[in-house]
Amino acid sequence: MFGDKIKAFAQKKYGADKHLAAALGMSPQQLAAYTAEKRKPGFEILQKLAGLGCSVSWILDDDKTIDELNNSFNFVKGDSENKGILDLSGALELSN
Repeated sequence: MFGDKIKAFAQKKYGADKHLAAALGMSPQQLAAYTAEKRKPGFEILQKLAGLGCSVSWILDDDKTIDELNNSFNFVKGDSENKGILDLSGALELSN
């Protein structure tokens, strides 16, 4: 389920998987391993996704649907005040 959510986020915010891959600093093939759920995103990938505006709790919570995407991330542009500050406590609880 997390793979579909990563793909939906890529389409919604970047228009294509390859653009999200570039924003994450990885190849499209590496991103495809996550969207196909061959690899599970670890802390570093989740941190990068959060930095791009994607809700980590939405990615990891199987009860949250793709339809909830609009409420799960924001398109804040130029908000340097909160850059680099991530609260992953909820995400870490979900992954245990």
